[in-house]
This record gives sequence, C-alpha cells and structure tokens, in this order.
Amino acid sequence: MSTRGLLAFCFNGRHYVTYNHSDSYPKGLGAGVCRFAAAHLHSPSAIEAFGRKLEALEWVDNARDGEATRLQGGELLAAIAQGEVRRVARENLAFTLGGDREFAYILDLDQGRMEFWDLFDGGQAATFDLETLSSCAVDVMECERRH
Repeated sequence: MSTRGLLAFCFNGRHYVTYNHSDSYPKGLGAGVCRFAAAHLHSPSAIEAFGRKLEALEWVDNARDGEATRLQGGELLAAIAQGEVRRVARENLAFTLGGDREFAYILDLDQGRMEFWDLFDGGQAATFDLETLSSCAVDVMECERRH
C-alpha cells in the first residue's frame, strides 16, 4: 500500500504543490527533503536561486500530461535544482485531514523554513529552519507522527 503525500513550495507569495504517491512518511520523503535542504537550501542566496527555478517551471493541472515529469520526492527536488525538468503536475493545496494524503512537507522559501504536516492525525506537527535543517529532523517528525 502506498503512503501518499504532498510536497509543497512557497516562493514570492505563490504556492506550488505536487503529489507524492509512495513512501511519503518521514523516513521516506521527509528524509529526502531534509537531505535536499541541507545540500541545496543552506543560505539565503541558495534559497533564492531554487525559488527562481520553481518560478521558471510550467505547473500543469493534468497529471496525465505526457510532457510533465513523472519524478517525485527527492528525485524531483534534485531535477528542479539541476534544471532538468520543465513541466510539473500540480496538486491542490487544500490539506484535508483524514483524506488519502497522509503527510505533507512544505518548503516555505519566503520564511526560510520547512513545515511537516501529519494530515492523518491532526495537521501541522513541526517546523524547521531551512538553513540549519539536518537529518535529526526526521527523528522529530517520526516522534511527532506517533503522538
């Protein structure tokens, strides 16, 4: 069974959201987001540069669009950072508690933080500073989702 989730970004007041089909739990997608942030979002200039790449993407409504990338999670983050994708299928930002998406990770580039949401058990669970984010965040997210 898949653990579905959302990977979202906020930059210059705009929201970009994409769907993650499997392994969205903290030790899966959460760990990938943490590794990416530690490597690519470690300073204000790095955060700004990644945000500009998000803005340059074409965000399409139809997930079945043959030209939209099929990459998800950490692979999608890396491809965006390297300029290897042009089109990404977007998802609805509405977080519905108890729906079929269990976790959400929001890279809020405007505020310089990552938010972890446990959508199955009640909403926002933890917030982390992007410039100091480390693998320890995965343990915090795992602990939060069990409460």
